[in-house]
Amino acid sequence: MIDQSEVLAEKLHHFIDFQVRNPFGIDQKERTRVMKKYLPVGIYGLLIVCAGIFLIVSKNYNADTTRLSVSSFLISAAVLAFLPTLLKYKEDVQVKYHALHAFAMMFTGLGILFFAHTAGGFIAWLSFLLFYYAVSELIFCNWLFNLREKIDLRVLTIRIAIAFVVGFGTVVSLSRPSGTLVLFGALLIIVGLNLVFYHAIMKIDSYEMASKSDLR
Repeated sequence: MIDQSEVLAEKLHHFIDFQVRNPFGIDQKERTRVMKKYLPVGIYGLLIVCAGIFLIVSKNYNADTTRLSVSSFLISAAVLAFLPTLLKYKEDVQVKYHALHAFAMMFTGLGILFFAHTAGGFIAWLSFLLFYYAVSELIFCNWLFNLREKIDLRVLTIRIAIAFVVGFGTVVSLSRPSGTLVLFGALLIIVGLNLVFYHAIMKIDSYEMASKSDLR
């Protein structure tokens, strides 16, 4: 005779396993849709992190290698940033936000690749990207303020803080010629991690919304 406790333990094991694989109780099709929607955001955030890391260790490489590597990371990130725009998701504000990043990264990546033949030119292009990012974050926050939907003030505060950190950090970096690229690298890592964490938050929110929709 099978012990009742063993049956209950097995059921509990299956339940926990299901919750780990499907924590919000939504079907696989919906999970795939959410993953497909937000995966490019996470990846292009990681590419920006890679560009930042490469800048930090750039003293170990020649100027051409640094220029080609950073421009490649930025152009690749721009292509992925364009995907939410091309797929025409309903969240118009998010689409515009990623479009702002995509244009800036593509413009900067191509500028570095074809026109940044000196150290000064390379720094100028990166300065443009970082200042642009700081301004675009403030624009995005303004868009969120104008939405009628409820917004998370903590997320909004963090994004405004990051905008000021990146903007002020860029000014400080330019005032320290010997460490400009290292500081720029650190700022790009902050930018990339912001996108990665934002991607994770939006993915979880989408899971929760889908779960609530299924329960209705």
